[in-house]
Amino acid sequence: MMKLCEDRRGNYKKTEYLGGTTRVILVYELPLAEVIYDFYDRLKSSTKGYGTMDYEVTGFRAGNLVKVDILVNAERVDALSVIVHRDHAEARGRKLLVRLKEEIDKHLFEIPLQAAIGGK
Repeated sequence: MMKLCEDRRGNYKKTEYLGGTTRVILVYELPLAEVIYDFYDRLKSSTKGYGTMDYEVTGFRAGNLVKVDILVNAERVDALSVIVHRDHAEARGRKLLVRLKEEIDKHLFEIPLQAAIGGK
């Protein structure tokens, strides 16, 4: 669990043990965007279904975020654009393009797909 929270840009706060060493409460501060995107599924799979989570919004903080634009045939598609942390932008763009490539039907001509982060 600690590795999952660290990978999601979490800040460790404290650990509490309940009833010996069988139950543990981990307290982390995580960005809401990281909790929304696939965190609960990974929590359940890593704890074999036993893990639970509780959260509360503690406030807003500035982050190093970028907008990842998806270009289909050199035209920007706003519905596919996402705002992510700069460290995860390239991986999220590649993952989105792989999924998009699988969903678009085969044609007799090429359809170029690109992920653009700023001008890159």
